[in-house]
Amino acid sequence: MNISTKRLTLRPFTLSDLKLLYHLHSNPTVMKYIPSGIRTMEETWLDLHDDIAHQENHGFSKWAVFLKDTGDFIGRAGWASMDTTGEVEVGFKFFPQYWGNGFATEVLQALLAWGKANIQRPLIAFADPENNASIEVLRKSGMIYLRQDEYEGKTIVVYSLSQF
Repeated sequence: MNISTKRLTLRPFTLSDLKLLYHLHSNPTVMKYIPSGIRTMEETWLDLHDDIAHQENHGFSKWAVFLKDTGDFIGRAGWASMDTTGEVEVGFKFFPQYWGNGFATEVLQALLAWGKANIQRPLIAFADPENNASIEVLRKSGMIYLRQDEYEGKTIVVYSLSQF
Protein backbone atom coordinates (compact mmCIF):
# COMPACT_ATOMS: atom_id res chain seq x y z
CA MET A 1 0.00 0.00 0.00
CA ASN A 2 1.25 3.49 -0.88
CA ILE A 3 -0.05 7.01 -0.36
CA SER A 4 0.31 9.51 -3.18
CA THR A 5 -0.01 13.26 -3.09
CA LYS A 6 0.37 15.72 -5.95
CA ARG A 7 4.18 15.65 -5.73
CA LEU A 8 5.08 12.79 -3.41
CA THR A 9 4.80 9.05 -2.91
CA LEU A 10 4.91 7.42 0.53
CA ARG A 11 5.49 3.70 0.98
CA PRO A 12 6.39 1.37 3.83
CA PHE A 13 10.10 0.92 4.46
CA THR A 14 11.85 -2.31 3.48
CA LEU A 15 15.16 -3.72 4.72
CA SER A 16 16.83 -2.49 1.54
CA ASP A 17 16.15 1.11 2.66
CA LEU A 18 18.74 1.02 5.47
CA LYS A 19 21.26 3.32 3.76
CA LEU A 20 18.56 5.83 2.81
CA LEU A 21 17.25 5.97 6.37
CA TYR A 22 20.75 6.14 7.86
CA HIS A 23 21.61 9.08 5.60
CA LEU A 24 18.55 10.89 7.00
CA HIS A 25 19.10 9.87 10.64
CA SER A 26 22.80 10.78 10.64
CA ASN A 27 22.18 14.31 9.34
CA PRO A 28 22.71 16.77 12.24
CA THR A 29 20.40 19.40 10.73
CA VAL A 30 17.56 16.90 10.24
CA MET A 31 17.95 15.53 13.77
CA LYS A 32 18.38 18.88 15.56
CA TYR A 33 14.85 18.86 17.01
CA ILE A 34 14.46 15.07 17.34
CA PRO A 35 14.77 13.97 21.01
CA SER A 36 16.85 10.86 20.19
CA GLY A 37 19.35 12.95 18.22
CA ILE A 38 21.71 11.66 15.54
CA ARG A 39 21.42 7.90 15.07
CA THR A 40 24.21 5.40 14.48
CA MET A 41 23.93 2.76 11.75
CA GLU A 42 23.03 0.19 14.42
CA GLU A 43 20.32 2.43 15.89
CA THR A 44 18.98 3.11 12.40
CA TRP A 45 18.88 -0.65 11.74
CA LEU A 46 16.77 -1.06 14.89
CA ASP A 47 14.55 1.87 13.84
CA LEU A 48 14.03 0.26 10.45
CA HIS A 49 13.13 -3.09 12.00
CA ASP A 50 10.74 -1.31 14.38
CA ASP A 51 9.08 0.46 11.43
CA ILE A 52 8.63 -2.82 9.55
CA ALA A 53 7.30 -4.66 12.62
CA HIS A 54 4.95 -1.78 13.43
CA GLN A 55 3.59 -1.93 9.87
CA GLU A 56 2.98 -5.67 10.19
CA ASN A 57 1.37 -5.38 13.63
CA HIS A 58 -0.73 -2.23 13.19
CA GLY A 59 -1.16 -1.71 9.45
CA PHE A 60 0.62 1.66 9.62
CA SER A 61 4.09 2.95 10.47
CA LYS A 62 6.71 5.53 9.53
CA TRP A 63 7.16 5.39 5.74
CA ALA A 64 9.71 6.45 3.15
CA VAL A 65 8.85 9.64 1.21
CA PHE A 66 9.91 10.07 -2.42
CA LEU A 67 9.51 12.81 -5.01
CA LYS A 68 7.18 11.56 -7.74
CA ASP A 69 8.99 13.26 -10.60
CA THR A 70 12.54 12.08 -9.78
CA GLY A 71 12.10 9.16 -7.37
CA ASP A 72 14.49 10.84 -4.92
CA PHE A 73 14.19 9.83 -1.26
CA ILE A 74 13.47 13.03 0.68
CA GLY A 75 12.38 11.91 4.14
CA ARG A 76 10.38 9.80 6.54
CA ALA A 77 6.78 10.35 7.62
CA GLY A 78 3.94 8.37 9.10
CA TRP A 79 2.43 7.08 12.29
CA ALA A 80 3.50 5.41 15.54
CA SER A 81 1.15 3.78 18.01
CA MET A 82 1.52 5.22 21.50
CA ASP A 83 0.36 2.12 23.32
CA THR A 84 0.53 3.67 26.80
CA THR A 85 -1.92 6.47 25.92
CA GLY A 86 -3.96 4.91 23.12
CA GLU A 87 -2.99 7.79 20.81
CA VAL A 88 -1.28 7.54 17.44
CA GLU A 89 1.56 9.95 16.74
CA VAL A 90 1.93 11.34 13.25
CA GLY A 91 5.29 12.80 12.29
CA PHE A 92 7.63 13.80 9.50
CA LYS A 93 11.27 14.65 8.85
CA PHE A 94 12.91 15.71 5.60
CA PHE A 95 16.38 16.49 4.31
CA PRO A 96 17.03 20.26 4.66
CA GLN A 97 17.25 20.87 0.91
CA TYR A 98 13.54 19.99 0.73
CA TRP A 99 12.43 22.36 3.51
CA GLY A 100 10.36 25.40 2.57
CA ASN A 101 8.68 23.74 -0.42
CA GLY A 102 5.42 22.76 1.27
CA PHE A 103 6.29 19.05 1.35
CA ALA A 104 5.74 18.71 5.11
CA THR A 105 2.27 20.27 4.88
CA GLU A 106 1.42 18.15 1.83
CA VAL A 107 2.51 14.95 3.58
CA LEU A 108 0.91 15.78 6.91
CA GLN A 109 -2.45 16.59 5.35
CA ALA A 110 -2.39 13.29 3.44
CA LEU A 111 -1.37 11.37 6.57
CA LEU A 112 -4.10 12.99 8.65
CA ALA A 113 -6.74 12.25 6.01
CA TRP A 114 -5.63 8.61 5.82
CA GLY A 115 -5.43 8.40 9.61
CA LYS A 116 -8.93 9.79 10.14
CA ALA A 117 -10.32 7.23 7.69
CA ASN A 118 -8.31 4.21 8.86
CA ILE A 119 -7.13 4.67 12.45
CA GLN A 120 -9.89 4.84 15.02
CA ARG A 121 -7.74 6.47 17.70
CA PRO A 122 -6.78 10.05 18.56
CA LEU A 123 -4.09 11.43 16.23
CA ILE A 124 -1.39 13.60 17.81
CA ALA A 125 1.92 15.15 16.76
CA PHE A 126 5.00 16.08 18.79
CA ALA A 127 7.30 19.01 18.19
CA ASP A 128 10.24 20.63 19.91
CA PRO A 129 8.88 23.92 21.30
CA GLU A 130 11.66 25.78 19.42
CA ASN A 131 10.85 24.17 16.06
CA ASN A 132 8.59 26.94 14.79
CA ALA A 133 8.50 25.63 11.22
CA SER A 134 7.11 22.24 12.25
CA ILE A 135 4.64 23.83 14.65
CA GLU A 136 3.39 26.03 11.81
CA VAL A 137 2.91 22.92 9.62
CA LEU A 138 0.86 21.31 12.40
CA ARG A 139 -1.33 24.40 12.73
CA LYS A 140 -1.80 24.76 8.94
CA SER A 141 -2.93 21.15 8.86
CA GLY A 142 -5.71 21.72 11.39
CA MET A 143 -3.97 20.55 14.54
CA ILE A 144 -4.35 22.41 17.82
CA TYR A 145 -2.08 22.68 20.87
CA LEU A 146 -2.98 19.99 23.39
CA ARG A 147 -0.28 19.92 26.06
CA GLN A 148 3.38 20.18 26.98
CA ASP A 149 5.00 16.86 27.79
CA GLU A 150 8.35 15.15 28.10
CA TYR A 151 9.69 12.58 25.63
CA GLU A 152 13.06 10.84 25.91
CA GLY A 153 14.09 13.42 28.51
CA LYS A 154 13.23 16.48 26.40
CA THR A 155 10.36 18.94 26.57
CA ILE A 156 7.94 18.64 23.67
CA VAL A 157 4.66 20.22 22.70
CA VAL A 158 1.81 17.94 21.67
CA TYR A 159 -0.76 18.88 19.04
CA SER A 160 -3.98 17.06 18.24
CA LEU A 161 -6.64 17.14 15.58
CA SER A 162 -9.54 19.25 16.79
CA GLN A 163 -11.77 16.40 15.58
CA PHE A 164 -10.96 12.70 15.27
